[in-house]
Amino acid sequence: MLKKIISFDLLFGITFAVISYCFFKKYTIPLILGIVVVMISFILSTFSVNYSLNKKNYNLISSISFIFRVFLVCTVAIVLAKINVYYIIPYLIGYSCNFLSIIIYGLTLKTEGM
Repeated sequence: MLKKIISFDLLFGITFAVISYCFFKKYTIPLILGIVVVMISFILSTFSVNYSLNKKNYNLISSISFIFRVFLVCTVAIVLAKINVYYIIPYLIGYSCNFLSIIIYGLTLKTEGM
C-alpha cells in the first residue's frame, strides 16, 4: 500500500512540477515542498500507526506523531507565507496530491478486486 501511494505521489508530483515549471516557475518550489511534506507526514503516520497497533503505548506514540506532523506542516506553511503569501496556494496543491494518490490507490484496489 505505502509503495503504491508513494509512487502515485511521485507521479503526480513530477507531473505538477513540470507543469508548474513551464507556466509558473516561481511557484514550483512551494509545490514540491508540499509534496515532500505530505509524503513525510504520510510515511510517519503509517509507521506510527503500525508500530502503535503492535505495542501498548498507542496513545503516546500516536499523539507524539500527530503533534510532530502538524508542527512540520504548519512550520513549512508559515515560512512560505512569510516569504510570499501566494506560496501557500501551490504548497496546498502539492499537499493535496496525496489525497489524489489515495483515491487512485483505492480505485485500483476496487478494479483489482473485481
